[in-house]
Amino acid sequence: MSKILTAAEYDKAFAMAESVRAHPWAAKMLRVGCVFEQTMLWEHCGVKCRSTPDIRHADFIGDLKSSRTSKPDWFATLALKMFYHGQLAWYGEACRATKRPDPKHYYLIAVEPVAPYVVTVFRFSDRAIEAGNKLWRSWFERLVV
Repeated sequence: MSKILTAAEYDKAFAMAESVRAHPWAAKMLRVGCVFEQTMLWEHCGVKCRSTPDIRHADFIGDLKSSRTSKPDWFATLALKMFYHGQLAWYGEACRATKRPDPKHYYLIAVEPVAPYVVTVFRFSDRAIEAGNKLWRSWFERLVV
C-alpha cells in the first residue's frame, strides 16, 4: 500500500525516526536479528488471528508509538488506558502459537511528534504482561461466545 506524504509530513516522520535511532536504548532494539512488522497468522480457540508487532526479536517484543508526550508518569497512564499491555501480551501469544521464541521482555518506544522528538523506552513488567494476557483472553472469550 502506498501513501502520499507532503514534504512537511515526510520531514517530520524522518526527524522522528532519526530521534528513535539516536536514542541509546531504542537503537539497541533496532539491532541485527530483529524482524520488523512481520505479520504472524495463527489460531486461538478455532478463530483465525493476526498479529504484527513493530519489532520482534528472540528475546523481546517491541512496539513504537507516537505520543503527545513521553513523560513516564503521563505516558504510563495513557498506556494503561490504551491497553498497550494487552496488545504486547497478544503479540507474545502469537509468538508462542507460531512456534517462535517466547519473548522474555516487552517494550514500548514512545516518540513525541514535535521537536525535539523526545524518545522514551518503557519496559513492561511481568505483572503488566500477565494482566495484559488476562485482558485479551477475557475479550476473546466474549468474541467466541
